[in-house]
Parts: sequence; C-alpha cells; structure tokens
Amino acid sequence: MNNSNLYEQLRILLSEGENVIGLPKHEVVDKLLRNMYTEQEAKILVSSFEKVSTPTSIRNIVKLSGIPREELKQFLEDMHYKGKLFKLGPLYMLLPYLPGGFEVYFSVNRDDPERIKKVAEAHLELRKLGFSYELSSSDHSIFRVFPAIKPTEKLIEVSNSMDVNYQVLPFEILQDYLSKAVPKLYAVIPCSCRTAAKLAGKPCKRTDENFCVATGILAKSIIDQEIGEEVTLDKLMEIMEKAEKQGLVHESFNMQDTAMFVCNCCSCCCGFLRSVKD
Repeated sequence: MNNSNLYEQLRILLSEGENVIGLPKHEVVDKLLRNMYTEQEAKILVSSFEKVSTPTSIRNIVKLSGIPREELKQFLEDMHYKGKLFKLGPLYMLLPYLPGGFEVYFSVNRDDPERIKKVAEAHLELRKLGFSYELSSSDHSIFRVFPAIKPTEKLIEVSNSMDVNYQVLPFEILQDYLSKAVPKLYAVIPCSCRTAAKLAGKPCKRTDENFCVATGILAKSIIDQEIGEEVTLDKLMEIMEKAEKQGLVHESFNMQDTAMFVCNCCSCCCGFLRSVKD
C-alpha cells in the first residue's frame, strides 16, 4: 500500500458511521491526517479497526496488524496517551474525527508540539473552506444547545427568517441530563476548540479558562490520565453559570441518553456555533 492510499483509507475510515461528520477528500484533510497520525499509526488503524466507535481487543489488533503483542501494546498505549485512541478497560476504540476524535485529541494536547500545531492549522483551514457548515446542515443535528440559567436580555435583530434544526432545551433538563451519567463522574477539561484555535494562532476572544466537561466513562478515562479536574455535580452547575457570565453557550451531542461531552462554547472557536451564526 503506498503512502497516499494509506491516508485516503484512513480518511474513509474516520468518515463512516452513524452521526459522523465525514472528512472531505481534500489536500487540507490529507495534511491534517498526516500530521495527526504517523505512518505507522495509520497502518495500525487501517489494518485493525473495521469501523469507528467499536471497541477492539489487543488480541484482534495483533492478529490483523501482524505486529508482536508487546511492540503493538507500546504503540496503542502511546496513541491513547496522546488522545488518538480511546480506551475502555482492556479494549481500544478509534473515534471518528468529528464528533469525538478532534475533541479528545486537542483536550489531551500531548502530541508532538509541531505536529499538533500543524493539525490545528489544517483544522482552521477546513473551517475557512466551509467544513463547519456540515455540523449544522443535516436534518438531524449532531449537537444540541441548552439555554442559559437566567434569561438573556440581549436581543439580536435579524432581517431574514432563520431555519434552525438543533434542539434547544430548558436548563433544568441539562442538570437532569448530567445527573444520569454512568458512572456519576464529572471532569472539567481543556476546551478542544479553544486549544486548537490558540495553537493555530487565533486565540479565543472571550476566555482562556477551562469550562468543557467530560462525564461518565470518558470522565473516568480523563481523570485516570490526569488531564481534567474531577468535580461534583453541584460544582459543575456553578461552573456552567460562570461560563454563561463569560458569554459561552452550553452545547452537547444530540443524544437521548447522557452524552460524554458537554461543551461551553464561543462562536469564535466552536465550528458548530460558527456555522449557525454565519
């Protein structure tokens, strides 16, 4: 398999699945993937993971990749440490680029500094090319937005009608939504969007604080890796209120059950909010 075919297969792998935002075939995407994944990492992923969001045992990865177990384990643990693979107990899982892979990779922020900077720059280039509009253009939006704790008095005059296809729910539902996390663990983590924007030379105009939240099994993984700060649900709701005061918007994946991520977003860095705003 030549190098270009390898990264094209990886692009396809990261783009297929339910509620996945597909990566377009474009030179900017190629640049993004080549910097996010080394050639050896890409070979392991393409050979050993049939689809995203599917837990896979190391035994199966050894069989499919042909790499000796101890050598392979070092690769997999390094990818997990750098936010390129998610781990569920002894199982490894490849996340789609969006949603999931981007958020974990930049929240962890442990890859080689030059590589992660180039990934951030490529992601910003994709946004400029219109990739963000994919986040809000489907009939069933992947994201939902929760209104503020207190009603806002700021009105925006709009001269044209707007079709909005994401869900807006009362704030009380957000608290109930978070309380259903299994296990009941919460961690405040660095914002992936603001981290990527800062690395690309476009820092957030609203805040430099950490407000994004991981829940349940993702929170456990993040706490175990010493990335985020564990908080109680009561403390988390205080953080949500503080985020609002800094002009941020509560956003989560549009799932019936509790999502693993709740972001507190700004329109300057968040691709989804930017796509709705523009």
